[in-house]
Amino acid sequence: MDIERVSGTADIVQQTTSDSKNIAIASTNDANWQTTTTVSIPNSPADGVAVSIPGADPVGLGLPADSSAPVKSRAGTVVYANDQNGYYTGVQPTMDGSARLLFNLARPGAPSSYQVPLRLSTGASLKLNDDGSVDILAPENTDAASGFLGHFDAPTAQAADGWDVQPRYEVAGTTLTLRLNLTQQKPCGPRCVGLPLPASSYPIVATVGYHTSPGAGSKGSAADVTEISDADSDAAADSFTDAELDSAQPLDGEDPTGGIGPESTQPQVATESVASNGVPWIGKLFIRTPIGTKYCTGTVVSGDVVMTAAHCLRWHGLSSSLGMAFVPKYTPGHRPYGTWGMKRYVLDDRWGRLHYNPNFDFGFIDIKPRNGKYLSQVTGTVGYLALSRFNYNTISVQTLGYPGGSKQYARWCNTTESPIYVRKNKGWFHRFFCSGYSDGVSGTGLIYKWADNGAGSTAYAVLGGYKEGGEGSTNYAADQTNMKWLYDHMTKMGWW
Repeated sequence: MDIERVSGTADIVQQTTSDSKNIAIASTNDANWQTTTTVSIPNSPADGVAVSIPGADPVGLGLPADSSAPVKSRAGTVVYANDQNGYYTGVQPTMDGSARLLFNLARPGAPSSYQVPLRLSTGASLKLNDDGSVDILAPENTDAASGFLGHFDAPTAQAADGWDVQPRYEVAGTTLTLRLNLTQQKPCGPRCVGLPLPASSYPIVATVGYHTSPGAGSKGSAADVTEISDADSDAAADSFTDAELDSAQPLDGEDPTGGIGPESTQPQVATESVASNGVPWIGKLFIRTPIGTKYCTGTVVSGDVVMTAAHCLRWHGLSSSLGMAFVPKYTPGHRPYGTWGMKRYVLDDRWGRLHYNPNFDFGFIDIKPRNGKYLSQVTGTVGYLALSRFNYNTISVQTLGYPGGSKQYARWCNTTESPIYVRKNKGWFHRFFCSGYSDGVSGTGLIYKWADNGAGSTAYAVLGGYKEGGEGSTNYAADQTNMKWLYDHMTKMGWW
């Protein structure tokens, strides 16, 4: 079968059930999200493929196929013939909970476009991304966990003779259209450019891969708040010595995702970070752990709250009872703005409930007043901006963090960031390229419209998430649209 020759069969779910309406029903479990995705492939293509998860409306994928009875291969591919039009449609349920639609163009004369009408929740919409992929966005004013309901990978296509048929999507309303260029474009002489592809180019197999968003059915149930007594807070702030702070090491841990991420990334030229004297509204967050004193970076946002990564606050072996403190504009041996204890910190409850799922690697700390003053009165502050990745494709960003190995001084980077979809983790992350960053910059805020005094500046995400914030010169932050849920809960709690 040409479809399986192109797609392979190793990741197809072979053990399926069926009922009166569906030739195959495949259910798969996602360990990162602790949820089950069900792909139902119909007997009649007019019914469309249904992809569903608990707690969310199913998404229906229309099938451009005739009414002929489907056939299921031994490997698990369901095929709908369409011989009169020169193509047939295949559907594959995969082990990661995805659904693959494949169009096998058997001979010249097959259509160059394929419409996939979608059945979506009322108010849901489609967004075509710069990388050629498409997102299904949740309706506004809903609490969908990640702001989106599903994701279509950028389309791919393979011709028998290797010809590039330039697959791409077009979006109109709730219909996704796959378009292929079935004309000759290579330098083949002036008489052939623009002519139909030769018979040797066929069969051509084009692939549309769809992934539901597990987060759409995994809404936060409550903010996860840890209270710290006044006595413990004051004791921690007063007990950190210069020697202890100067010898603290960056907090680091094993990536709980097991290194899953984009299957491939293109080499990027990284912006060189530069040494900085720091700013008062960014500092080091020190954490005493059973294996020594560690640190991350934190940013003062919207008053007396410090924003950082969740893995800096709760991680394997960490215990807040051992003591934490925030030191603004820290340099070795110098604490120009004092040492501040904490009243409490808050995480999205899905961070713990979903076993350190990197999509929720962010948190906020409520800082305790000291000597009759609030933190923001001493350091100044930047605002918090609910800047969704759905509002942009590339944006200027500035960051200042405290990497290890450079006498623990701050480093500043001025670059651009853009969102990237991590397919195997079924989530979006902000990504930018800065060299000179390493362990210790976890929790660094992504700043929009930087000003040294913080005036007009806003923070909208923190380094963390996939690979705990990055590796080498590649840096990541969990998608801010997940953080907005926690921000809204904090607002109701009166933190702002």
